[in-house]
Amino acid sequence: MKRIILLLSILFTMPSSAAAQPQPAVKQQLDITYKTTDRGPLKLDLYYPAASPTGAYPLVIYTHGGGWAAGSKD
Repeated sequence: MKRIILLLSILFTMPSSAAAQPQPAVKQQLDITYKTTDRGPLKLDLYYPAASPTGAYPLVIYTHGGGWAAGSKD
């Protein structure tokens, strides 16, 4: 019984593999104006790795559901 309790206490105090992984450093540039219209500036936020990657990495583009007609990126 003592061995089971010891094993369980070790398992529950160990960090999960996801938590143990260091999070990548990210730089950000917020509110970059990419176009100015009669209704005002159109802006975007840019997030990218802080360190220069050594190979290819994915690009993700996210747009809000305003269909470029209404709403805000915020």
